Amino acid sequence: MEGYKKTDNVGFNKITGDNVVDIEAVAENFEMADESIGNIKGTSLEGYDEVEHGKKSAANFVKFVWSKLGSIELTDLKIKVTTWSGDTLNIVLNKIKSWIGTLTNLKTKEKSSLVGAVNEVHDNNENLKQAELLDRRDIVKIKSELTREDEALRVNNEKFAHLLGVSIEDIRGGVS
Repeated sequence: MEGYKKTDNVGFNKITGDNVVDIEAVAENFEMADESIGNIKGTSLEGYDEVEHGKKSAANFVKFVWSKLGSIELTDLKIKVTTWSGDTLNIVLNKIKSWIGTLTNLKTKEKSSLVGAVNEVHDNNENLKQAELLDRRDIVKIKSELTREDEALRVNNEKFAHLLGVSIEDIRGGVS
């Protein structure tokens, strides 16, 4: 209605002491409220029972909807995951489950191959240690055999020098 100050939120006509008797302004407010709220009595909400939830009113509808939001149950077949090309949640969850299984298998294979590699390195180290021990034993054995042959050669050389009638030092001094 023209000429009236309006409320900030809904835009109702402000009724003051000067225009309190203007029934048209009051009637317009009721019409605006009726349009804003809508046809509550003609609205049906699934599960709403007037005996249980009270007469149909905006406040009772809000309470009813609010109580339903607290116990909302969505099935994964109805939920579309928009970031996954609109696949339903059950398909997305199956993909994720599959990926987790694949990652678990890869991790297991990585672990087993890592353990195998570590065992192989350990075995190679053990083999090298054994080879080194064998090499040392062989070296000692060869050295021992050489030393014995050296000793036998020395004895033979001394006998030969004696047969020649010279000392072994004379023979060593003459050999250069």
